[in-house]
Amino acid sequence: LLAQDIATRIKATSANLQQLAWGVIEALVDLRIPSPEILCCPFAFFNPITNLGLAVSPDNRYLAGPWRDDTVCIFETDSMECRVVLKIVGEPQRIQWILNQSLIAIIDELDELRMWNTTDWSGVSVMDELLDFSFWNGTLATLSIDHTRVQLWDFETLELVTSMTEFSGIEVIDWSPSGRFIAGKTSNRMIFVWNRAADTFQTFDTEWQTPFLWHPIRDCIIFCSESELRMCCLETDEPVCTIKLSTCPYRISWHPNGAEAVTYDSAQGITFSKELSSDNGELRLVQAMSFLI
Repeated sequence: LLAQDIATRIKATSANLQQLAWGVIEALVDLRIPSPEILCCPFAFFNPITNLGLAVSPDNRYLAGPWRDDTVCIFETDSMECRVVLKIVGEPQRIQWILNQSLIAIIDELDELRMWNTTDWSGVSVMDELLDFSFWNGTLATLSIDHTRVQLWDFETLELVTSMTEFSGIEVIDWSPSGRFIAGKTSNRMIFVWNRAADTFQTFDTEWQTPFLWHPIRDCIIFCSESELRMCCLETDEPVCTIKLSTCPYRISWHPNGAEAVTYDSAQGITFSKELSSDNGELRLVQAMSFLI
């Protein structure tokens, strides 16, 4: 019933689908309740560090996520019906829509990067022995399976552009909105930001169990440190860091317009969902709900 209620809420607020889609599935994952209306069948558990096993298409029409064993389904967001099934190995480690939604890229449990053409859904293996990847404007960033090497590739030719081996224990990487920076998180609870043009680095301490993410339209990185949610903007020579919340949410997702966010906190058997909006640069609580696990 809870799964159906959440599905009803999502359908009733289709304008906010991209903001809420991850949160709805994550709430179901936290509850360990498979939802026939959302995913049609038992689904994989997502990496709690990165939450990259789901991806909403840029036009908001499709949601890609794990389906039955060794598959990813492309769901229509209006009906939440599975329209296309893509065969992979194990759970998706990251899914990303790229090149104006003409391709969808997935890393599976064999650490193989595969891509599918969304016109005819023909697939091809691109690279292997990869832990993570991120695509921005014709450049593919990849993370090696040994957690030490970030490489940039020309996507059209797959020729290596440059490589970075400054850090070890890297777990995830992601481009900033402008493409000026690549951020990564290491196993020793550090976030690094690589300015690829200047080949310089900035580092921030964070908390091990929480993810980082970029603001959707600004070069500002968001993460938890000392039990506070912080946003550090890199638009000037020195990062400008502000405290956004006095608590550290388990997960956070931003609306593409950069004005709203949703946070999820798990503690003592209760899951809290907080819908936040930005007012003069600060976050304020708009709505909250809680339910027993």
